[in-house]
Amino acid sequence: MKTEAATKPHTHNGFWLEKAWPEGAQAFAKLRETAFSDGKVDRKTKAMIQLACVSLLRCKHCVAGTVEKLKSEHKVTDQQIAEIMMVASFASAGTNLAWAGMTGEPALASAAAFWADPGQRGAAWVDVETGALAPYAACRGVAAVAELTRAAHAGGAAPVLPHIADTDDYYSAALVLLSRVAWRDSRRAGA
Repeated sequence: MKTEAATKPHTHNGFWLEKAWPEGAQAFAKLRETAFSDGKVDRKTKAMIQLACVSLLRCKHCVAGTVEKLKSEHKVTDQQIAEIMMVASFASAGTNLAWAGMTGEPALASAAAFWADPGQRGAAWVDVETGALAPYAACRGVAAVAELTRAAHAGGAAPVLPHIADTDDYYSAALVLLSRVAWRDSRRAGA
């Protein structure tokens, strides 16, 4: 027997918006339903992107809920979840160090060396235990973070960053935009 809760679109239990602005909560639920439905990107991949995003936004409740969904609905393993979190952290580290003007930091040097290595340049991820590379290229957003990291570490010419219009998805576009803002701000700060 289906319960009413099982047939309603997903919302957070007791989500404050449902009481404060029911129409807004319904619109938000519809946006979520549309965003997470199968399309050119499958629901599992979308949930993995969600995990990367909410981990960088530091929402512990969002991370817990997304991990639960990945494990129960998509049978994602703990190792896969760890790799997703590592990719998000790695992409964030280079951007944050460059943004902060910390171009001499060892972590930035390591990230720049990784992305400068012709054998590794362009990989979507690397298995930190085995060194195995992804069999597919990183999105343009990750490529922008890599280029920003290399340029910040080298301290020379401006990075050649892709345009937002050339990206394939929201996540990639957001990384390109953040990389552009980080470079601009680091130049203003005299980094």
